[in-house]
Amino acid sequence: MLPKNGLFHYVLFAHYLCEWIEWAGYWMVGGWDCVPARCFLINEIFSMLPRALQGYDWYVQKFGKDKVGNRKAIIPGIL
Repeated sequence: MLPKNGLFHYVLFAHYLCEWIEWAGYWMVGGWDCVPARCFLINEIFSMLPRALQGYDWYVQKFGKDKVGNRKAIIPGIL
């Protein structure tokens, strides 16, 4: 079954996107010069993005392009 509520209406991995937003906020609150927060966010993006793209391909293979529709993998309208 494809998730379809909330942000899942626009992307297949909305939980990854929300995680990035959460840690970007932590970086912002910690200060733009906070190296650990910045490194953590970058690490999350570089580790989660390939998994989301691979997962998107899995959804297309499992359910077909017509069921996935115009949803993106992780960033609405872009990627």
